[in-house]
Amino acid sequence: MGNDRKTVLLVDDEADVRQTVGVLLDRAGYEVLTAEDGQQALEDLREIGSVDLIVLDVMMPRLNGFQTLSLLRTGRFRDIPVVLLTARSDVQDIARGYEQGADLYVAKPFKPAVLLKAVEYLAAKPEPERAAELERALMAAEEVCICARK
Repeated sequence: MGNDRKTVLLVDDEADVRQTVGVLLDRAGYEVLTAEDGQQALEDLREIGSVDLIVLDVMMPRLNGFQTLSLLRTGRFRDIPVVLLTARSDVQDIARGYEQGADLYVAKPFKPAVLLKAVEYLAAKPEPERAAELERALMAAEEVCICARK
């Protein structure tokens, strides 16, 4: 990873989602690593050390996204921004995602531009002026729920 590209770990059990989102993020200039479930993601993180951002599905075998997020937030990877990208989009799921420590919650099916804005927002760790602009763009899309993580 000896370049200036931000690294995103994409965690989803569906190969077509990993392919589609991986290509989208790669074309946007991100280095993309993939994992098939939360267990593999945690193992990969221990091996590589860290990433700039994680895009995490919820419904996966072995270790689901909520469990993975909970483990991330209590360990050495607690400061890595996480976008939950999932078909689970009812109010209880969104609340649970934020309770577990998600930074953004994007519901499937999603618009590619919305996901890219979410990734850009979190990967850039923007200054307050830029953060407000990106938050407005994401909220206008109405597919992203934003909640500041403490």
